[in-house]
Amino acid sequence: MSSATEPSAPAAPRGRRHPGLHLLWVVPAVVVFCFVPWVVAALSWCGISGCTGGGFGRTLDGQWMAILACCIAAAALAIPLLFIPWVRRRSVRIPVAVVSGLAWGYLIAVVSHGEGPWFTP
Repeated sequence: MSSATEPSAPAAPRGRRHPGLHLLWVVPAVVVFCFVPWVVAALSWCGISGCTGGGFGRTLDGQWMAILACCIAAAALAIPLLFIPWVRRRSVRIPVAVVSGLAWGYLIAVVSHGEGPWFTP
């Protein structure tokens, strides 16, 4: 029998998980989501016939859409890293989110175009 004066064992925190664990499902979901901006960027830069032009020649009218698609991909990765509190200090989350987002957008640009639109003759 326990009396009211005996200290009880500390209760285990039920249902309390670290908020940073949300990154385990959010980041793969962002990678899957970014398939769409990658396809849009690839089609905008290179068209259906590819970056060599194929039989139809290259069209450069859709470069703004490709750049916008890469920016959307960059923001899609940066936003969860910024707002999910995986570390307490916002001064750490902001630079990591910005650098990761820029790197992800650049990677989408390189993968969808080859070396990037700024190197095309």
